[in-house]
Order: sequence, then structure tokens, then C-alpha cells
Amino acid sequence: MSATLPHMVWAWCKFRMQVENARGSLEMQDAKNRQEVAICARSYNFVGQRVLTIGKKLVKQQYLLHMS
Repeated sequence: MSATLPHMVWAWCKFRMQVENARGSLEMQDAKNRQEVAICARSYNFVGQRVLTIGKKLVKQQYLLHMS
């Protein structure tokens, strides 16, 4: 039984290292995903503002053309 114990400890340590590595890589992936989501949100807001600005200009131009 004493010969089995080191193998069990080694297997446990190996398992713990795999779990920690997986957790670390998931945290890195999660941080990357959060960063990509933030970039997409900023891009979406920028594009939305540009579309709104362009739309207002077009409406204003059409209104001015219609009034003259």
C-alpha cells in the first residue's frame, strides 16, 4: 500500500495542475471575450451615433428642400 500512495499523490497533483491550467486558460479566454464584447459595444455605439447623425442631416435637408 505504501508503493501505491506516491502514485496516488502524483495522480492527484497532476489532476490539480490540469484543473488550475484549465481554470487559468478559461479566465484568460473570459477576459479576452469581455474585451471583444467591449470593443463591439463601442463600435456599435459609434456606428449608431453616426447613423443617427446622418439620418438627422438627411431629414433636415429633406425638410429644408420641402419648405423652399
